[in-house]
Parts: sequence; structure tokens; C-alpha cells
Amino acid sequence: MSREETRDTTILHLPAELFNAVSVGLLILTEEWKVRAWNHRMQEFTGIEEERVVGRDLREFLPEFKKEKYQVLLSIVFTDGAPVILSPQLHRKLYVPAPIYPEAPLQERFFFTTIAPASLEGLPCAVFTVQDVTDLVKRIQLYKEMKDRALVEIERRKRVEEQLLAINKKLERSARTDPLTGLGNRREMEERLDAEIGRALRTGSPFSIIMADIDNFKTFNDTYGHDCGDYILVKLAQLFKQSLRRQDSISRWGGEEFLILLPDTRKEGALVVAEKLRNRVGETPFLFAGKEHNVTLTFGVSTFDETSHTVYEYIKRADQALLVGKASGKNCVRFL
Repeated sequence: MSREETRDTTILHLPAELFNAVSVGLLILTEEWKVRAWNHRMQEFTGIEEERVVGRDLREFLPEFKKEKYQVLLSIVFTDGAPVILSPQLHRKLYVPAPIYPEAPLQERFFFTTIAPASLEGLPCAVFTVQDVTDLVKRIQLYKEMKDRALVEIERRKRVEEQLLAINKKLERSARTDPLTGLGNRREMEERLDAEIGRALRTGSPFSIIMADIDNFKTFNDTYGHDCGDYILVKLAQLFKQSLRRQDSISRWGGEEFLILLPDTRKEGALVVAEKLRNRVGETPFLFAGKEHNVTLTFGVSTFDETSHTVYEYIKRADQALLVGKASGKNCVRFL
């Protein structure tokens, strides 16, 4: 190394051997962009040999520095005496040499650069410290890719879980719903009844049960076919839902039987509801296959009175009241 080159490197207080042995790239630049020193690591980073670049304008070899923003940044170093930091992401093309140097490495590399003001023989200069952070950036990129893939997988699993939850809810509804009428089935009603009698036993609040059975339903099926019977069941279900309160529950209890739960309702109120339903059915036309059918129901009613702690006792009473109504001519309301 020449005496002039040695003098230029001593600005960093480093012997020439150490100047070339450090793991970071070092270059010294004058205010006119002339390269005064260029260590071996810079040669490794850019593929540009020291003999070619020292004493020459840096922008001839690294054309990215011709951009106006780098002119401004370097002027800050010289004018304000303030250091400048260039991040590897925003300045990733800085050390890509001009095409006349094909020996430069082609792989993408990332460098973290600090440009600090200094003085050389009384003249201002800028010292570039260039650190290869490619491995770090690649690891960060890999981490981000893995994180993004993980987030995608989490979202995918979340969607699958939501789909499974929706399917489970649908299956649960199906398990509790009569497929023909859309009413709750026997299982659904039994759970509601258990909850209601528990509430009644705790608080003393009343409830009533209405058992409704279609009169002569077998005749409709045998004479006009099961489609006619299904039509009657569906229409009755719609009529009942329209006639009851929001807090009331109704289920298809059996083939032609409906069970109605009336919370907070005593005997008198339950009898009024049953009679209202009976009259509503009688006033409703049931037209099937061009023929109007006369549909009636018999209703049996029971009310919680604390004589039994099982809901099945009250269901049994309502059923017995219904049988009494059937025996006394049908199309009526009976209480037991």
C-alpha cells in the first residue's frame, strides 16, 4: 500500500492491515465524491477493485449514488456535520456496480450504511461504514413469511372451525326440530319443560301445559293420503305459532299431537288460550287438492300446583284431560 493510501486510512486511526481486516466495508469520500480509501471488504461487497476506484468519482462505479437524494444526504454530512444512516431496505441498490463490472456478485444483498463526517489533512471528508446484514434481513424475511403463513393457517383453521360450528349448530337444531312442521320436537320440549318446572319449584311461578290432538286424523290420511295429513300438520303449526306469545313454546309431541308450554300462566289463562286456539282452527279453511276439509282438535290442559315435582305428572294430567275430551265428543277443551 502506498504512503498516500496509508495516510488516508489513518483518519480512522487504523493501521492499513486492520483497515483491510475489519468485517465492515470502509470507504473515505471527499466532498467532490472522490474515493480516497476503499478497503478489501468494499471490494468483496461490490466486486470493484481498490485500484480502479481510488481517486475516481464514486458515482462512476455505483450509479445509484447519482440520484438527487444522495446528493442531498452527502451535503448534510458536509454542511451540517451530522451523520447519516442508510437502512438496508430503503437503500438496497446502493452497492450494485455499473454493468461494466460483471464480476460483481449477482445475489441480492442488504447493507446497513453509516456516513459520518471527518477531516483529512484539514479537508472535510465522509467515512462510509458499510455492514453486510443480508443474513439478518433474510432471517427477518423468513420470519415474516413464516408468520404470514402461520396467520393464513390460523385464518384457515378459524374458517374451518366456524364452518364446523355452523354445521354442529345445524345438526343440533335438526336434532331438536321436527322436519315437517319446523316446530321443536319431543326432545326440545322435554328440556324446556324440565327447565320450567325447576324455575317453578324455585320461585313458585305458575305454568300450564296444553296437549292438542287432531280429531279423526287417521281418516284424513286414509281417505286423502298422507300428503293431506302433512298439509294439515304444517298449517296447524303455522297457526299455533301465530297465535301464541313469544315466551310460549310449542312442539310436535307425537304423530298428530302438539304440546304447548305456557310460562307464568295459571289454569284460567291456559283455558282461555286453549279455547282461543280451538276457535281459531275452526275458523280457518283447510284447502287441499281443491277440497275444503273440516279440521278440529281436542285440548287437554294441566297447571303446575306443587303436588308433583316431575313434569311428566303434568303431561300425564294434560293427556288424561285430552282423553276425557275425546270421549265426550271431541273438538273441546278439558282440564284435569
